[in-house]
Order: sequence, then C-alpha cells, then structure tokens
Amino acid sequence: MAFFRTLAGHRAVCDLADELQRSPFQAEHLASPVSVSLHASNGQSGQWQSECTSKDLSLSRLESSRSIGADLTPLTSLLYQGAPLRRRVEMLRAVLESDDLFGRNGPYRRSEGPFLDRDESYRAALLKIRRLWELRKKHAWSEADMVIVHELVDEPLPLYIHTCLFIPTLQHSCNLSQKQRWLQAALDWRIIGAYAQTELGHGSNVRGGIETTATYSAKHDGFILHTPTITSRKWWPGGLAQSVTHALVYARLVVGGADYGPSAFMLQIRSTRTGHDLAGITTGNIGPKVGFHPIDNGWMTLDNVVVPRDHLLSASYAVHQAGQLNKTPNANPVLSYRTMLGARFGIIHLGGRVLAKASTIGIRFATLRRQFKHVSKPVENQIISYSSLQWRLLVPLAASYVFHLSSLDLLTSLVTSDFDDVATLKDAHATASALKVFVTGFASAGLEEIRRSLGGHGYSKAAGIPDLSASFLQMVTVEGDNYIISQQASRRLMAILEAVIEGTLSTSRLPEQYAYLDGAAAASVVSQENNIGVHSAADFASPAMQQRFLALAALNAALQTREALRAERASGKSAEEAWDACLIFSDTAVLAYAILSIHSRFQRVMERIQISHAPTGSLPPKIVELLVALRDLFFVAVCTTAPSPLSGMPTPLILALQHRGKKTDATRFDTATTTRALEELRRKRLELLAPHALALAEAWGFSDWELGAPVAPENGDLYGSLVSWAARDPMNSRHAQTNRRAWVDILGPLANHPSGQGQAPSPIAGRPERRPPSASLLPHKL
Repeated sequence: MAFFRTLAGHRAVCDLADELQRSPFQAEHLASPVSVSLHASNGQSGQWQSECTSKDLSLSRLESSRSIGADLTPLTSLLYQGAPLRRRVEMLRAVLESDDLFGRNGPYRRSEGPFLDRDESYRAALLKIRRLWELRKKHAWSEADMVIVHELVDEPLPLYIHTCLFIPTLQHSCNLSQKQRWLQAALDWRIIGAYAQTELGHGSNVRGGIETTATYSAKHDGFILHTPTITSRKWWPGGLAQSVTHALVYARLVVGGADYGPSAFMLQIRSTRTGHDLAGITTGNIGPKVGFHPIDNGWMTLDNVVVPRDHLLSASYAVHQAGQLNKTPNANPVLSYRTMLGARFGIIHLGGRVLAKASTIGIRFATLRRQFKHVSKPVENQIISYSSLQWRLLVPLAASYVFHLSSLDLLTSLVTSDFDDVATLKDAHATASALKVFVTGFASAGLEEIRRSLGGHGYSKAAGIPDLSASFLQMVTVEGDNYIISQQASRRLMAILEAVIEGTLSTSRLPEQYAYLDGAAAASVVSQENNIGVHSAADFASPAMQQRFLALAALNAALQTREALRAERASGKSAEEAWDACLIFSDTAVLAYAILSIHSRFQRVMERIQISHAPTGSLPPKIVELLVALRDLFFVAVCTTAPSPLSGMPTPLILALQHRGKKTDATRFDTATTTRALEELRRKRLELLAPHALALAEAWGFSDWELGAPVAPENGDLYGSLVSWAARDPMNSRHAQTNRRAWVDILGPLANHPSGQGQAPSPIAGRPERRPPSASLLPHKL
C-alpha cells in the first residue's frame, strides 16, 4: 500500500499546500506520544532486563544525537517532502492512533492481527473500512488526506484494489459522462470496485491470453460478457469474492466478428442491499494465501451477462449502435500509460517504505538485544556492535532511502512530463519495468535478511516482519511477473543498442537514460589518457566514478546479450527461439540498467539536497554526510551482491571487469585492486554509519502502532513487550480450556495407558472416558 500508490494520489499530495489552507482539520488533534510501560514478569530479574534494554535504547539515541550534533527533524521532513506534510502526517496519525477500533489500544490494532482467524480478519477489515469512512466524514478529510491515511493504516483491506486500481482506471479510461456517473460514487465509496483482469489460465499474458469475451449485440444495444472455459474465469481480483459491488471486467472486445483485443467494462456484480450475486454471475473465494488474509481474493464466472453499450470504458474508443468502432475525439493514449507507470513507480516507493519499517524493527531490536560478551566486559554485547549484522541491517536501510527518495523524484517527473511521442512512452515504460524488477527483488531479499537477523524471534509474528514480507512478496508477480516484464524492458534496450551500433540512432538523439550505450558501436570507448582506474576507497567514493563503473557493467551486460542473440541466430534458430535461449543474459542486462538508473536518480536527488541545504540551509552537514555514506554503502552492495542465488546472473562487479570488444573501460580496472577498494569502502562506511544506525532508522518517524512489532518497542522494554503480547494469545485465554479438554480426550489415554496391556483406545473410534492424567507423567495438573 504505497504512499503514492497511484499517480492521482501523488498529484493530490503534491498539491497538499492548497488542501492545508482549506481543510478544517486542526492541529489540536495532535497528541503527545504515549509510551506504555510493560513488565517482563513480576520477578526482579524480568524488571532488571526491561530496565537494561530501555537504558540501552535511551543511551544509543543520546550518543547518536550528540555525535550528529543536530535535530533529526529536518531529515524526517525531507523524507516526507517538507515540514508541512510531515506535520500533517503526524496529525492524521494522532487521530488514527487514538481510535477506539484500531488505534493503539483498540481491539483490532495491528499487533493483534496474528491472533485473528481468517473470518475474524475479514470482519475486522470491514469494520476498519466503515470506521475510515466515518472518520473521513467527521474530519472532512480531503483526497490527499485519504492517501496519507491509507498509508498510515497500511493494512490489507478489501478497499485496497478499489483505491489503487479501480479509481485510477475510472479517472483515466472513462469519458466525461462515465466519470460523472461512476467516479464520484467510487470516491465516496458508494460503489466499491474490483479490477477483474487476471484469469485462471492467464496472468501476465493479457493481450494474447485473455479468454473472457464481450460480444456486441445490436439486439440488446450492449455487450454480452461470457467466460466460455474453466481457464477463462476471473481469478485473483482482490475483494471480488464478497466485498465489492462492481468490477472492471477485462474482456476481448468482439464487434461484427472482429476481435479487437482486451477492453474494460463496468459491471455491477452483486446487489448493494443483499450482497447476493446478480443473475448470470457467480463468485467465490480462491482460498487461503501467503499473505493479505483480510482481502477476499475471488473468482468469477459470467454466463452471457448483458451490459449496456456505454459500459465500455470509452476514453479512447467507443462502439456505436450500428456496430461501428470509432476513436473517441481528442482521445489521449498517454493516460492509460500514466496509470500503469504510476502504479509501477508506486511499487518502487512501497519497496523503500517496507524496507524502512523492517530496518527500524531490525535496528531497534539489535540495539536492545544482547548476546555473548568479551572477557574484558561485564555485560553481553549489543548485537548491533557485530560488523556482520551491521552489514545485514544497514544495506536495507540504505536501500530504503535510495528507493524512497528516488521514487518521489520519479513520480514528480511523471506528473510533469508531457510524453508527446510514442518513443518517449516506450522509454518510460522500459525504465518503470526494469526498476520494478530490481526494487521488488532487492526489497524481498532485504526483508528476509532482516527477519533472519532477529534470530529465533524473527520467526514470530511479534517481529512484524513476517506480515510485512508476506504482503510485499506478491509484488514480484503483481503488475506483471518480474521475469515477464523484464523482457519488455530488455527488448527496448536491445532495440536501442542495435540502432546505436547500426548507426540509425545518432548519439546526439540518444535518450538520457541510454547514454551509457554511447560508443557501443566501436566497443573501444576509452582513450589511453582517460585513465579511470580505481586504486582505493577514495576513488570509489566519487559519485562520478560510481556512475562510470555501473555504466560499464550495464554496457557489458547489453553487449553480452547482443552477442548471445547473434550466436543463437547463427545456429539456425528463429528470432523468438533465440530470444528464449538468451533470457538469463537479457535479464542481467535489465538489472544492470535498473541499478544504474536508480543510482543516477538518487545522485540527482543528492545533488539537489547538497545545493539547497549546504552549508547554511536547513539540513545539517552531518546529515548530508550520512546520506552520502548511505549512497556509497548501497553502491557497494549492488556491485557485490548477486541478484538471486538461483538466477545465474553475475554481479555488476563481475560485469564491469569483463573485457568486451577491443579495448573497453574494463582494461583500466584491475580485478584485485578494484575488489580491495570496494571492501575498503564498505568497511569505512559501516564504521561511519553504525553509530547512527538507530537515528537514521527512527528518522522515518514510525510509531509502535504503525510497526506492530513487539520485538522493537519504542520505549525499549523488549522482553516485557514480548511477554505481554504472548499473554494475549487466545491459546492462553479463551481457547485454553477447549484445548486442554482436547488434549485430555485425544492424548490423555496414551499418557495413562499401562505399558504392554493392549492397545490404547482411539479417540476417533469412540470417545474415551475423561479422567485426570497421571501426575507421575505430567509436570503439572491439566
């Protein structure tokens, strides 16, 4: 649930200054932070442990604040695009945290989620939607406010697809009369919609694979929607099983026997009064999932369901009563691209935010947790002091800053870009696809690494990260499976590369994001006097050197893909067969391009920060220094880490050191020296960042209510928090008697059966007599 999950949401938040002048929402709603003191146990030992962990956190915060010598508020404001928006977020958070239903003391707060079964989770989700509607009306929250509210709640609700896909599609794919009919109703939640595109048999292959048909019928002056096969039934749409009233159904538009491909149709699927499916429509739930449990992902079949002709979303084209398909006057095809690009850039933003939350949890836990001690010390070490753990936690933290700030810049550029030609759209699409592939893969791996860093506690739902990870894991396949949309990006890259090599695209007309391909035709881009060799960490600390190194890796990966494709074609394979045989090469080229792209984008952000805030500006020099160190650590990580242990793809470091062509930049890099320089830069940046890890994590400003992670309490009472959380498990309260009785009925006969005197009675064949278990076999009375 990214903060800027949609382009419309991003634009609304960018316009928040105007909203703040109009909104009646006042600052007095902002409450002071509340710290709840929890005790590990009634014994002195537990209280001593709680006091120690709390002091560890307080001292770490104090030491970091002293060494930075500055308030972190300007950094938090930077993350929230300025102080006004940061204050707005704080005020909205205060209202939500004080709510009786899902606030910090409410029965449905985030940390209570693991104790709910599937039915309870769904009911809780519906109650939260209703409560959000009531709060919205009560406080007259604007659209921009609601974007922030959904980000703060950050839980999978059946309303999720309605806000991130259904509404944006109405905004960009409807004509004026359709917007007047449906858009405001959707914004007011009078209709709640699903996005019914994916089918049981086809997901990523939308254009060629969708089987649902929408056949125009002049007799009915409408379209007949039909799912003719088992594989054509809609499968996966969020909220479809029970929650939504309407759906945007994607079906093959058939007019006069001609198939015009997938189009979107507005369809009411159930009664708003009874909730029952309408005639010809059958829906159901697809079953339990890895995550997103409160969302009722569903299936739907359509048996010749007729919808009016004007229910075809007609921003680009419409079908007239006589059966003619005509383009809509002044249609703008860019709008549909903007929706898709906004969604993918929103996923990049989400990758940064989930890593920020997980890093806050991991670093706070590592500050509180002590394990093992040196002989010279009286107490065990804080585990954050171990360099291997610092690397595992600080790299995801660095990535959270890079992804977050870069995505905001990307979304802003998306709002301001005109996209006045098809080529520009294709380039933006290739970039969005490549970044989505890289960021979701990196963030998923980062979440798992942070979870493991918590040791055994990482396997508990008290860590918060298992739920974060389970919800985010879908992002590697949603909005296009990563390995599928990687091909969309790589085909564009190969087309550009081929045009440069063949001379049909001059380097003066080369789009900025493909500048690294300049000189690929000669494959000898380095002159003897242009020595770019790396000799120490100081050389790699230069952003220009980092860019040159990543550009070389991306160039080599692209050239390697081209060589592999040409070799496959020379062996007699068709173009498609050759492409299929070279997917690992092309995927590598896309990832190398994505890494270069996001590093370039973040460096652009850093240059603006250093110009606007140096040295008399509002961002202290020490904070700027730490942001630079985060960029450097991210650079080392992406250079030396394989995309996936099973991907078969080389690291950018290996790519950059390859010798391709007659004389490339790689001839100026020495493998051993370059590797040592990267290791030296890693060590120096860890030494600089480690003392400030907690401050950089907490600069995000997440509250305990937002994190929902008892392993990382803001007040530092680690063990008291865990014991208190575990005590609320229904297995220890309302279900305890039932489970105790089940044990007595099922396993009790085994424990009380005399050895060697026949077979124990089966609880299945006949209900055994209830009797107390043998005291000699059990340590306590049941």
